[in-house]
Order: sequence, then structure tokens, then C-alpha cells
Amino acid sequence: MSRFNFIWTLRLCIALFITSALPIEPSQAFVFAQSKKKNPAQATKYAKRGSAKAKKKDYRGALADYKRAYQLNPNANYKKRVQQLTSLAKKQSGSKSGGSKVSKKRAAQAAQYAKRANAKAKKKDYAGALKDYQRAAKLNPTAANQKRVKQLANIVKKSGSAPKRRTAKATMPKVSNIPTISPVKYANDIYNIAEGFEMSTRNLARATSILEEKQSKKVEFVNLQKTPTTSELENAARLEPNDFRKQVDLARNYEANGRFNDSKEIYLKLAAQNPRNADAHFHLGSYYARFDQLTKARHAFDEALDVHLLPQSSILCLDQQLIPSFVGRLETMTEDWKRLKHQLRREGLPNPGNSPQKNVRRGDNHRDVPIYFNDPGLVRI
Repeated sequence: MSRFNFIWTLRLCIALFITSALPIEPSQAFVFAQSKKKNPAQATKYAKRGSAKAKKKDYRGALADYKRAYQLNPNANYKKRVQQLTSLAKKQSGSKSGGSKVSKKRAAQAAQYAKRANAKAKKKDYAGALKDYQRAAKLNPTAANQKRVKQLANIVKKSGSAPKRRTAKATMPKVSNIPTISPVKYANDIYNIAEGFEMSTRNLARATSILEEKQSKKVEFVNLQKTPTTSELENAARLEPNDFRKQVDLARNYEANGRFNDSKEIYLKLAAQNPRNADAHFHLGSYYARFDQLTKARHAFDEALDVHLLPQSSILCLDQQLIPSFVGRLETMTEDWKRLKHQLRREGLPNPGNSPQKNVRRGDNHRDVPIYFNDPGLVRI
């Protein structure tokens, strides 16, 4: 009996399979039947939504909505729109598949290149700006970068095609066109320039020696000292009565504090103890000129000038060596000038005239004295 049932069941299944009479779900049958029906109102809603998506360039979504509208109401208008959106969707998918999405890192690098290119363009370095924008467009091929590349390429092309200016070659002047320069006319200037060079050389050598000594030293801290008081200056002058500078500092402090008689005694004492010191007579003369004692001031200044001019070795020597190297020539300037005039006359050159004189005593002409002194008392002296 079981064998009989098995055979009939197998035959029934084979028959159902051959006839494709498989059972269909009721929901699928309902949708299939519903798609066969026309619904113009529903189709209009899908068409409106498809048009809105097409304006936003969502062609795939718009195509799906118009296909649904064509199924609900198959007319020529919907069919045309389906064909148009199909081509647009294919183009859009092709462009998206062709260009990969730019990463944040590449976009940031492109922005840096573009920023540097803008800075170069402001400085009119168009070739450098073009290279940077080409790199930016390669990293992030946006429409703005490509536009700037085209603009800079045109500018570089125009600037490159412009004719270059030719530099004029230097020509050697003829000997006849070179003006003659008299050495006598510029003798004083040449002497001053040479002396300035020599002074600069000495200063440079002195500064170099100081720097070489301090290279091995560390940073030195300078301790600022306050201005000494009157009692401190008095103690220093009493402990070292032969120190000329400390005595002068004390006398100036007395003058600043209104103790004029005390300062006068110090100046008189210094002038008496140091008759060969021009500074002692100068300080005394300045004291007299301050109080309009012009006769005494003139006498003190004359003493200072006599001391200053006569022993030149005391002011031009340091450790028994001459400070300026031209002192010997200045001592024989009159004889040298005569020999120069004689040689120029023998060579047929113009006469240079009298030699310039400096640091000499004045006569009665004092018209130019106010130029050098602001104090009327000194001008009258």
C-alpha cells in the first residue's frame, strides 16, 4: 500500500512541474494585476517627482519615477522623457566612473599649490604660478584650477613672445676725450682721504684685537654704578691729592651744588701745581668766563694755548711713540710746499698758490669766531 501511494505522489509532482502550475503568492498576483491597470493621477505624481529630481541632476532617480509613470499611463510624452533620461543617466554614470573622487589630502595639497601660485602671480612670476597651478589641477582637477591654468598659460605666452631689450655694450673712451686732472687741485682732498684710510685701518686693527681677546671669554655682566656723592668725591680727592681727574670731578661737583668758592680754590690749586698742563688753565678760564671775568678768563686761556702749542710731543705721543704718522710732514710743510711750487713751475704746471694753514694764532680778525662758539663770553675773548 505504501508503494502505491509513493508512486501516485511522484506522478502528481511530475505533472505539476511539467504544467508549471506552481502556486503564486497573493501579494505578487495583486501587484502584477495592479500594474496592468491605468492610473493617470498616480502617473502625474511620479512625473512631477521625476522632473524635480531631473532639475537636481539626479537622472537615475528621475528615470525610475518616469518609468513608473509610463507603466501607470503609457503615453508618448512619458516615453520620450524616459528615453531622454536614459541617455542622461548613462552619461552621468560614465563621467562618475571615469573620474575618481579626490581625497581630502590631495585637495589640501592642491589648495596649498594654488595659494602659492597666487602669491607668485602677485609678484608677476607668472611662470612659477603656472607650474604651481598645473600641479594643483593635477591633484584636484576642478574647473577653477583648470581656468587659472589657461589664463596663466596665455599670460606666459604673451610675455615670452615680447621682444627682449638689448643691453648696450660699454665703449672705451678715447684718450683725447679723457679730461686732464691736476694733482695740485686735489692735493688736499687726496691727503684727507689717505689719512682717513689710515685712521680706519688703525681702528679696524684695534677692534680686531679686542674681538680676538673676547672670543674665548663668556658673556660679561656690566655693573652700573651710581653717580658718586659729594662726600665720596671728597674722600677720593683727600686720599689721592695728586690725581688730577679726581680733583676736577670734585670741583665740578662743587659748581653743580653752588659751592663756587670751593671749586675756584681747587682750580687755582691745580693751575699752580700743574703749570704745564693745558687742562688746568682751561678749567680755570672756563670758571672765570662763567662769571663774566673776561680778563682773567682770557689770561687763563692764553696760558692753556701756550702750553698746548709749544710741547707738541706731550699731546701727540703715547708711550714715547707718535700717534699720527704725518706729524713729521706737518713740521716741514712750508719747505715741502716751496719745493712743490718749484717743481711745478719747472714742469710748466700752474702755480698752486700759498699753502693752507691750520691751527695758527689769529690776528685782529674775529668775524668767524661766532660760528664755532655759542657762548657770547667766549666770542668776546
